[in-house]
Order: sequence, then C-alpha cells, then structure tokens
Amino acid sequence: MIRNFEIGQGVPLAGSCTNTTNCTKNNVNSECKGGTCQCKVAFYKQNKTCEARVPRGGSCTNTTNCTANAECKRGKCQCMVTSYLLNNKCEPRVPRGGSCTNTTNCTANAECKSGKCQCMVTSYLQNNKCEPKIALGSPCNATNQCRDGNTTCIRNCTCKDTFYTDSICKPRIYPNNTCGNITLKNDPCVDNAYCYKSICVCGIGYTTTSTSCNAAVTMAVVEISTIITCFMLAYLEVLK
Repeated sequence: MIRNFEIGQGVPLAGSCTNTTNCTKNNVNSECKGGTCQCKVAFYKQNKTCEARVPRGGSCTNTTNCTANAECKRGKCQCMVTSYLLNNKCEPRVPRGGSCTNTTNCTANAECKSGKCQCMVTSYLQNNKCEPKIALGSPCNATNQCRDGNTTCIRNCTCKDTFYTDSICKPRIYPNNTCGNITLKNDPCVDNAYCYKSICVCGIGYTTTSTSCNAAVTMAVVEISTIITCFMLAYLEVLK
C-alpha cells in the first residue's frame, strides 16, 4: 500500500510523490516515476536505499543487481546472450540490417558482412529475424528454410528426386555403379533401378544407359522411328 508523506519530510521508496525532489530528500539516487519514488535506472533497491548497479564481472546475488543487458550467473554479472561486450559494458546485439564491426555484434544466426548484420548461410530470414535452417526430414513451409541445398519442401524437408537420403541428400547412383549393400528398390539408385549385389541394375522391362533406365517400349519406338526415317530418305534418293 502506497503511503503519503509530508514534502519536507522526504518520501521513501514506493511512497507517493509529485516530483523527484520529494524523493531525493530521502534517497539521492531515486526519482519520481508514475507517482511513486523509485530507484533511478542505474541503481537497484536494496532494503530502503538505492545501490549502484553492479558492472559486468562484479559480484551479485540476482540479476536486478546488474547493469543493463547483464544477468547474474554463478555470482557474477555477465552479458546476456542477447548482448555483447563493448568497452566493458553489455550492449544489445544488432538486429539484421543494422551496422556492425564484427559478428559478435549481431543477433543469433547472423554475421557481420560489409558492415551490416546479415543472415548466415545456415539460417533463413523470417519476420526480419535469422532463424536456423531446418534439418532433413523436419517440417517446413518453404524450400529456402531447409538446411541441405539438395532438398525441397513437401511439408517436410525432402531430398529432390535426383537425390537419395543418407543423413544428407546424395546424388542417385547410375546403372552399373556400386551402391553398397542397400537392397530397397530405387534407393539409392536412379529411377527404375535397384541395388543388386552392390551394383545398381535396371529393372525388368528397362534398358540401360550410362545415366538412366529407360522403358524398353520407348526405345523400340525410337528405333522404329529411326528405321522409317532412313527408309524415307533412301526412297527420296531413288526418286531423284
């Protein structure tokens, strides 16, 4: 409960006031804010007095003892993770787009490039903040959020069709190349191939090229088309 005091008497901390003079008569490091006497920003309340806040590295019992942007950890005032040390003071980290001299100035997942805090390659921009990129297999909203450059976002960060999952996205293996001991069809071999006795082989009904397995019927159509073209050219030569 806030108590009223005579002006000449001086107002203690938490007492009602009309101006700072009411407060400083009782506590020189206090001021009148919101109608009550409170410690100035560079001081904290200790019993009935205002004590100077403890600088970085000084002893403390709780975070209210410490200067701005610092916290009490293991009995010492230390910079918060949202601040950095400059001239023995804890300064708030610079947001994306702000000026910087080195990466320690910047907020999480950002780095100092060309004098500006910018998102690292391992992070993406969301709501003007740099967020860490998302691991393979985890939920996503857009492809640029995925950590692996060979992924696409299909509800989750998923390897592109020409890649397979092996902790990262690796290029699918061509026919007649070593594929280890994996036997799941189409994993890790190219489409229409499977790993058999540690070699990628095309499935039944597919013909092998150096980079793919093509449906045999498609190859047949191509061959027939080639024969017809050759026949027509020969016929035209006869008519000349």
